[in-house]
Amino acid sequence: MHTKRTIADPLHLAALYHAGYGVQWNSYREAATALATRFKMNIGFARIREAVAVSELPSEILAIFNQVGLVNRTARKLVKAAKTEGVSTLVARARIVDSSGKSRATLTAALVCGEVAFERSTRLYKPLLLAKTYSDGLKEGEWASAKEAAETLGIDRQTVAKAISIATLPREVLALFPDVGVNLGERLVHLTKIRGSEKMKALAIEASRTIPRLSQEELIGHFVGLARNKAKVNLRKSGGNLVLEYHLGQINEVAESKISLMAALLNAEIPTRPK
Repeated sequence: MHTKRTIADPLHLAALYHAGYGVQWNSYREAATALATRFKMNIGFARIREAVAVSELPSEILAIFNQVGLVNRTARKLVKAAKTEGVSTLVARARIVDSSGKSRATLTAALVCGEVAFERSTRLYKPLLLAKTYSDGLKEGEWASAKEAAETLGIDRQTVAKAISIATLPREVLALFPDVGVNLGERLVHLTKIRGSEKMKALAIEASRTIPRLSQEELIGHFVGLARNKAKVNLRKSGGNLVLEYHLGQINEVAESKISLMAALLNAEIPTRPK
């Protein structure tokens, strides 16, 4: 038996408790005594109880820790949050968290702290998943508005509003960006407001038929109306500033229109309002 690993991993400890229950012990206290005398594992009964409690949390919550694993401190926070926030709230938060490349502390904060975690975790939430969670919650009567959903999920109301806005993009556009993030999603929303849904649909269909497949940067250029490999970009320093130069060729109305469109897209600050 890997004693240190079992002590440090609450899920292993819970599995050990269940394996011996009814055979070697019948309570947390008996298990703690038996483990101390037979296996030299100095574990209090409270830690065993905590390990069992966290192991019984829904799979949606435990799954986001598959890569980083659980430790006793994490288990303690999750069990406490399940009591104070409610298991259903933690499950709803877990469903919209992208765990890839995130630390255990960041993931724990995302479940336990909600909005605070969102601000600190460089946008963990996937807008399309959040929008689906919002839609499902409306159907199931968990909330009646974006404001109520935000309060339940522990995130900012504007976060929900942005997710809803991104999810309403033309499906042809979203098909090109299945894992669209918040930053890119907002750019696409702004661009759709400028160009119109029908134009974006047509451009998306055209892009989907292009071989080889366009990169994300090329897709954005395609939606703006820039021909591939025709523009020249330079980055230079001017005093204490960075200056990006985008050369589109000789001066003409088409080039001027395209660069104006790009500027409008980059500078767009269009507020979103949830229903």
